[in-house]
Amino acid sequence: VLHIGTKKAGSTLIQAFLKQNRKRLPELGWSYPSFTMNRNHAEFALPFEQPANDTHHLYKIGTPELAEAKLHELAEALRAQVTPESQWVISSEYLSTRLRTDEQVEAAVGFLRQFFDQIDVVVVMRRQEVVLPSVFSQYVTDGFISEWSWEFCERERPIIDCELIMRRWGRVVGRESITAIPFIEENKRDPRWLLEQFAAAAGIPIDSTWRTPSSEHANSSLSAEGI
Repeated sequence: VLHIGTKKAGSTLIQAFLKQNRKRLPELGWSYPSFTMNRNHAEFALPFEQPANDTHHLYKIGTPELAEAKLHELAEALRAQVTPESQWVISSEYLSTRLRTDEQVEAAVGFLRQFFDQIDVVVVMRRQEVVLPSVFSQYVTDGFISEWSWEFCERERPIIDCELIMRRWGRVVGRESITAIPFIEENKRDPRWLLEQFAAAAGIPIDSTWRTPSSEHANSSLSAEGI
């Protein structure tokens, strides 16, 4: 199962949940990769994004040679751990925000098809007029300077336009392999709701005894006045 985001739609919460309950997943026949830098499996997306940028250098894959070496490292880890009966869940919003062409998505999926017979995609969708101010807020709190303008919205469109993202992934994995979860604003304050929706879509039978991440795993954002 590939959880591909989208941006500002609970990816951090889902990743924290999977990491926090990592020891329980094998009891159900599932694995959540632990051989990446952190809970966001960026290394499964970034090697297929070109050209390289600051994020690539952060993950030490800032050149084509380093990106190829990273893929070799991932392949060796998967080859050692994937079994015919194992089920894996990989999560990174970079899969939807960084891979912006069919060719990039095809390359990422093709890499994984070396190890997995079936690839299902789970995506969480949030209303775009809510996402855009949140993206702008994060942009500012990260230290960048930009005006809240139509130009900013157009520049961010490739990473928040759900139709573009779904068409791109649907062409590669097939529409029947995608499950979309609508992110309902009224349920935002109940993290358990999103986690249960995600687990049901992925096919992971969780119950009430699974630990829910604390609020420290929520992204910070500016108030309306701050924006």
